[in-house]
Amino acid sequence: GSTSTEYLRQRNVEAIEFAKVEEAFQALLAGETDGVVYDAPVLLYFASHEGKGRVQTVGVIFRKENYGIVFPDKSPLRKRVNEALLKLKENGTYDQLSTKWFGATGS
Repeated sequence: GSTSTEYLRQRNVEAIEFAKVEEAFQALLAGETDGVVYDAPVLLYFASHEGKGRVQTVGVIFRKENYGIVFPDKSPLRKRVNEALLKLKENGTYDQLSTKWFGATGS
């Protein structure tokens, strides 16, 4: 029922669905499946940590989707978080963290 499954079905690609992405990673490492289609940050993290040297990400992002942080209406945190994220982007820390957790291609 994920957007990944929807994308594959629209292209007549046979897909096996897993209840948890960790189960898909186990099937990939065991050679039971040829690949995993999922959110890019999760795949990049796996490929640069638990799967390092055993798997790699390939191809392009099929459908760009953004993550967000949600706050209640009029939350005083929204402005503070936005400012902090902007500062991290401007001073290069955001890219450093992205590389640390998602690998060089995560930036």
